[in-house]
Amino acid sequence: MSAQSTTEHARRLAAIYRDVPAADREGFERFRRDHPLQAVERNGVTWEYRTGGSGDRTLLFFPGAQGTGEAAWGTLDHFTPRFRWIAPSYPAVPTMAELADGVAALLDREGLGSVDVVAGSYGGFVAQVFVRRHPGRVARLVLSHTAPPNPARGQVIDKSLRWLPILPMFLLRLQYRRVMSALLPNLPELAWTRAYLEEIIAFHLTKKGMIDGYRRVVDFDLRHRLTPEDLAGWPGRVLLLFGDNDPATPAPVRERMQALHPGAEVRVFTGTGHAASVLKREEYRDAMDHFLAG
Repeated sequence: MSAQSTTEHARRLAAIYRDVPAADREGFERFRRDHPLQAVERNGVTWEYRTGGSGDRTLLFFPGAQGTGEAAWGTLDHFTPRFRWIAPSYPAVPTMAELADGVAALLDREGLGSVDVVAGSYGGFVAQVFVRRHPGRVARLVLSHTAPPNPARGQVIDKSLRWLPILPMFLLRLQYRRVMSALLPNLPELAWTRAYLEEIIAFHLTKKGMIDGYRRVVDFDLRHRLTPEDLAGWPGRVLLLFGDNDPATPAPVRERMQALHPGAEVRVFTGTGHAASVLKREEYRDAMDHFLAG
């Protein structure tokens, strides 16, 4: 990157984050400095991830639809003094199985065996596949604001994939912003989250990455028939975290998730929508702390 383009990049980033509280801006910048991005090639695909923390146990974080491990930086900071952690980003691969198996290979590369998994929203789709493909790698599973496969949704997205690939990138960016913003109420507490979404749209979103993200949802919805019996022999434990007014997980979805994971611990936060991790940060982290310590 030339000096001129570096300066322009910095200027645009500053404009994106100008309304974010200084503590959040500086905390995120420090997180990026302290935990530099790592990359490894596997079967012609570049896998990026960040690691950090210390301790005898390891947390594996699956990000939401942002697709970047650093999106959970606040939660990762919270666990850093007590846990080692690894936070992968999603490469452009079209199936959930490829994601799950690629992440298992990252664990091997880092010399990690069994881990506790924390997964939110879209990441919960990935985690539900991961624990079924690699049950021996998962000791505890936290599924936050996520849902089981939805064939009706998969059929709609599958049809849209006939025309999405031919759209120009500016329209795909508008589509991505519309879908993501619908889950984020316009509240001051979410200033960093909204700014980070704009950074992704401006600098990181690619057509292949976005299209493959949709293809993975279709794969999850139409090709994965999850049942409670899938994990009958798995000795791990599950924590389900929801918002009572989350548009992504209305009451019938929450009931299906509980039926799919009998015996799971459940916590429902009031009035937080899809953002309990920010709007009720202390209670949200306390719920995870108690579960992971149990």
